[in-house]
Amino acid sequence: LKQCISKGSELIDRAIVLEPDTIKKPADIDVKSRSDQELVQLMDLDKKFQSAWSYKANALIQSMRLAEMEGNETKREEFKKSAEEARDKFTALNELEKSITSEQEARKQAAKEAANNH
Repeated sequence: LKQCISKGSELIDRAIVLEPDTIKKPADIDVKSRSDQELVQLMDLDKKFQSAWSYKANALIQSMRLAEMEGNETKREEFKKSAEEARDKFTALNELEKSITSEQEARKQAAKEAANNH
């Protein structure tokens, strides 16, 4: 179990280090100011790193459980805190996905209404 968690965490960390600056602070992204193409690209990045952060949170939860089984309360608390931070990042990326989808749908609706008015 320990080896599995270690290898998985290593692979996840290698993926997360590739996270571009454009997606590191999802709450700061203004989707309304982005072009349609930028939204498509942003959504693609968002989904990839949403998965990575979800895996990271789950790996940290497993590490927390392992530390608990080993009786290491200090490590358990460290992993718990890190897991919560990873979960928060995943949640922020999930919210960004919802914002992008909402903006794309609003634009489609506005274009449809504009076409119907001509």
